[in-house]
Amino acid sequence: SELQSQNETEVTENIQDWSNKTNYDDITSIGYLCDNGEVITGDIERRNENKIFVRFNAQSYAIYHYGSNYAWFTVPNDRICPPPDTLPSRPPLTFHASRLENDTTSPSTPYISGQDEDEDLARAIAESLGQTYVSR
Repeated sequence: SELQSQNETEVTENIQDWSNKTNYDDITSIGYLCDNGEVITGDIERRNENKIFVRFNAQSYAIYHYGSNYAWFTVPNDRICPPPDTLPSRPPLTFHASRLENDTTSPSTPYISGQDEDEDLARAIAESLGQTYVSR
C-alpha cells in the first residue's frame, strides 16, 4: 500500500503540465485532450504569436475524437499536454459506415490519401493569414 502510493506520487510528478505553456518553439508535437476524454497527438505546423497551428496525425482518429484534422489553438491552453504514449481508441464501425454513406467522392474520381487533406491544410493556413489559396 505504501509502495503503491509512492509509485503513484512518482508517476504524478513525472507528468508535465503544459496548461500554462506559451513557448512552443522547441516543441514539434503536442497532445490534445478532446471532449470525450481521449488525448490525441498533433504536429505543430505553424506558430503565430499566441497561437499554434496543429495537424493531427492519422493514428489519432481526429475526425472522430476532435471533429477536424487540424486547428489553430490559442496558448496557453488547458487542453494541451505532452503527446500521449498510447494511441486513442478507434472509432466504432458505425462511424466509418456513416462517413462512407456521406462521401461525395465520385466513383470515377478515386480518392488519393493525403492529397485532399494537404490542399485543405494549405487552404486553412492561407485563410488564417488573410491570404487566398490557389490550387496547384
